Amino acid sequence: KMRKLSTEYPAHAHGVWELVLYTRGPGHAWSGERQIPFDDGTLIANPPGIPHREYAARGYSNIAMLVHDCRLDRRAALIARDPEHRPLLALMELLDREFHLKRRGWEATCEELLGVLLHYLAVFEKAPDDPRDVSRFENLLIDNIHNPDFSVEEALSGAGRSRFHFMRV
Repeated sequence: KMRKLSTEYPAHAHGVWELVLYTRGPGHAWSGERQIPFDDGTLIANPPGIPHREYAARGYSNIAMLVHDCRLDRRAALIARDPEHRPLLALMELLDREFHLKRRGWEATCEELLGVLLHYLAVFEKAPDDPRDVSRFENLLIDNIHNPDFSVEEALSGAGRSRFHFMRV
């Protein structure tokens, strides 16, 4: 059963951080006056007190959560891009599930998962020109780290970008 996609969420603000991972898009979110394009895999962390809203003409879906103890020292939205192996999605889904199931030890579990999620956010914070081909190339290197037949030169030739490009980016 497919859940109906949202097209719009009106402006609102919270006294705590709101983390929103978009799982379908594309669309646009606004955090304060800043317009942020989103699609599948975009995570936006909205700081406390900042009005934010979202819109997608063809609809969107997301996982959103309010976080009281976020440990992010920012006054503007943080934008991150979930890499190909989707750790942000996995963590957000686990957090959401553990929070709602409230099994024994759920608070400690959620605290630990949130710590890992915040670590990933710091690592994967999106630079304005962060191309997806860099993430794919990084994953290729990691997947082949123990393969003695793997050649970085060969991987570079198939990446469509130069070694210099990847070093610069």
